Amino acid sequence: AFARGAAVVILSDALERGNHAELEMAMGRLSARAFRLSLATPLAGDPRFRPATAALRAILPVLDDLVDGSSISGLTDFILSLARPAPAAAAIWK
Repeated sequence: AFARGAAVVILSDALERGNHAELEMAMGRLSARAFRLSLATPLAGDPRFRPATAALRAILPVLDDLVDGSSISGLTDFILSLARPAPAAAAIWK
């Protein structure tokens, strides 16, 4: 049996454009293998930010977290918080 043990944190500008089918498929596979899948983007630091690109909306259901990646201190706080359970990102970013 395959154990799901890794917490995966992806740092991205979250501005993917164009055909997102390959990204969606890859993120789905990664999510199935990871204990927790998180995306950190500097854009999430803006209170007006919404996951608006088609690619981001497509992968949102497989993300456990979509967080502010605009500062080292914020990323550090997030990394340290990984020991606590998280609600799915899709529930937060409706």
